[in-house]
Amino acid sequence: MKKKISWYWTPLAVILAVLITFMSTFVGMKVQMHQAGNYPYLSDDLYQDPTFAYVRRLVESNYIGEVPEFDLSAATDQLIHEYVASLGDPYARYMTPEEYKEYTSSMQGDLVGIGVQVAYDITSLSIEVLLVMPNSPAESMGLIPGDLITAVDGVKVAEIGYNAAADAIKGEAGTEVSLTVRRAADGEEVVLTTKRAHVTALSVTYQMLSDGHTGLIRIFEFNATTYPQFSAAVNDLQKQGADRLIFDLRNNPGGQLDSVLSVLSYILPKGSLLIRINDATGKEETYSDTEETDHTVDCPMAVLVNGNTASAAELFTSCLRDYEKVTIVGEKSFGKGCMQYVYSLPNGGALTLTTRMYSPPYGGNYDGIGITPSVPASLSEEAAKVSLLKLTEETDDQLKAALKALNESGK
Repeated sequence: MKKKISWYWTPLAVILAVLITFMSTFVGMKVQMHQAGNYPYLSDDLYQDPTFAYVRRLVESNYIGEVPEFDLSAATDQLIHEYVASLGDPYARYMTPEEYKEYTSSMQGDLVGIGVQVAYDITSLSIEVLLVMPNSPAESMGLIPGDLITAVDGVKVAEIGYNAAADAIKGEAGTEVSLTVRRAADGEEVVLTTKRAHVTALSVTYQMLSDGHTGLIRIFEFNATTYPQFSAAVNDLQKQGADRLIFDLRNNPGGQLDSVLSVLSYILPKGSLLIRINDATGKEETYSDTEETDHTVDCPMAVLVNGNTASAAELFTSCLRDYEKVTIVGEKSFGKGCMQYVYSLPNGGALTLTTRMYSPPYGGNYDGIGITPSVPASLSEEAAKVSLLKLTEETDDQLKAALKALNESGK
């Protein structure tokens, strides 16, 4: 049995309420893997409880119908789920072998699907495309943001519901899926067919704002793809003339520890303290920037956060705050300052368990508290009802507040 240091994301329900993809959106941050030693295992039959044994004998001896074969594996999964839930740890979770495999792939940025980020459009009872990933099946079939998926393999989304339709789009790489799409450009409805494939996750997007010198970088999560995408975004924006940067971490649920540390190392001077980690005894470990290249980002910066900014995203924000590098704009963050181990299990599944607390370099732990912005800002009631990806410079009041804060600071 093995264990991995992991930083768990916010609860999956929070993620799904904010951003739905046709890929895996699981949890965790791997730092290292090592042998945990041998553990005594229970008997193959985990159900030795005398009451259960008595009930089983009663059923087998007296039930008038046919007694189905008892599925010990399924029952064991359920037992572990219930046991882990009883701990009261909101981040503890048992993953089946299938879920663990999907989780591992997602942390590496290797996703299977058509390569889109979407939301449910309640007006048309369809699935709206918000973002198309580069070199994906969705891009090859011509999907663009604003397109509405009204049916999957001929079955209308309005009839089976959003979740069932999203599940129908998922599938194994190489298998075919047919989508009925109402085009954003002219409202024409067409049927498009593509094959599902492995897609590199798009964890970072960026653009130059209309003022011509402020770059906006959105970080959706921190995974294995984030550092190269982030560094490329900064470089390209600076080449375009950006002398100020705004990092949008709203709805960012966290991700991998090594990913966010790499991003912070790209911004801060070599040797900078990045994080403090404490175990149950209070023993502290620290991690500093040890990157070979002493690269820094030295320009005025702001960070956008909201109630769904959590975990690694909060470390990013609080670390840069401790070094007085950024102005924090938006709403108080989620408040997750604890870390988890991911233990691989004999059946191929895994268990996540909270084992550490972490804090930014010099600030206090904010678990259950959150990070309060220095510039409070909320979205309008109308803007709050739609995806952040659909907001513009004119409709995004929090982005406007970040620009105003940078302007007033004289930066």
